[in-house]
Amino acid sequence: MTSVEINIREAGVSVVTDLGRYGFTDQGLQVNGAADQFSAMAANILVGNGEGSPVIELTSILPFEMCTPEPVLFSITGSTGDITIDGINFTSRTPIVTWPDACIRIEPAQAGLRGYIAIHGRIEGDEYMGSCAYDSLINRGCKLADDQRLRVDGHCVQAPPHMTPCFPIRAPRELYSRHTPLGIMPGPELHEYPGFFDNISSQMRTVGAQSDHAGIRLEGTDAPRSRTSEILSRGVPVGAIEVPPAGGMIALLRGRPLTAGYPVPAVVARGWHSQLAQIRPGDTVSLIPTTPAQSICVAQRRRDELDILRKKCSTAFAASRLFSPRTTSMI
Repeated sequence: MTSVEINIREAGVSVVTDLGRYGFTDQGLQVNGAADQFSAMAANILVGNGEGSPVIELTSILPFEMCTPEPVLFSITGSTGDITIDGINFTSRTPIVTWPDACIRIEPAQAGLRGYIAIHGRIEGDEYMGSCAYDSLINRGCKLADDQRLRVDGHCVQAPPHMTPCFPIRAPRELYSRHTPLGIMPGPELHEYPGFFDNISSQMRTVGAQSDHAGIRLEGTDAPRSRTSEILSRGVPVGAIEVPPAGGMIALLRGRPLTAGYPVPAVVARGWHSQLAQIRPGDTVSLIPTTPAQSICVAQRRRDELDILRKKCSTAFAASRLFSPRTTSMI
């Protein structure tokens, strides 16, 4: 096993994270982790890592640049702009092997909010309670800075035959736009909002500037509530749509607080969580009623896409002998 240090030349707003810190909510620790779990898992599969390995989560509104001192296998998924290596254009969603002293630059995206970079091996992060998920509330995690050296352990790849930089493998394409429809299902307080689903499906809401890893603010016509009583704080899932007293709505993400005391008339269904994570301030959102069966169908289709991608990558890596005898693919 070997290690390599990646030079982060332009960090933008980026962190090292994984799929989350599970099993400690009873101790007050939120799960957090990659906001767009599908893109993070796809990036890791494309480089032969386990799906939950650490990745770089970058905010695609800003540029990002890193340099590799030796050949590395990496992939980029999620929302990205143009990708170049030493000025040569490359595509996202595919395995790429760089050459020594290569400089990888990712330009800002026109739509979507988060991109993911995976590198074969294990990216060093601030591991705490079994995870390197970034958590600003407890001040744990690795937030990248310009000119930082980022270590990758267990990296040991050989350049493919003829120094071919890319494999003919692509992860499923994600189409990002400045308007996103989200499937929603009833929340525990739906009965307190008469005609909520009928009214909400005919409206578009704008994502406010006060949005972050904890949740996105949806601005628009206030939803009238039939009761004024307070709600005891309780656990809330990813995708819960809260209605705070100040008006508007908040769709909660993976960095949400453990408990909340606002009414929840609806929840973004699991099949749309990746789309929810890619919404940026200024975008518009439509909330479309869906069913558990439809949500499960969408989620299962995404799971199947990852499984198919894993099989393709495993076959290609084995045939090309990409990984040296000192290491093996984690797929």
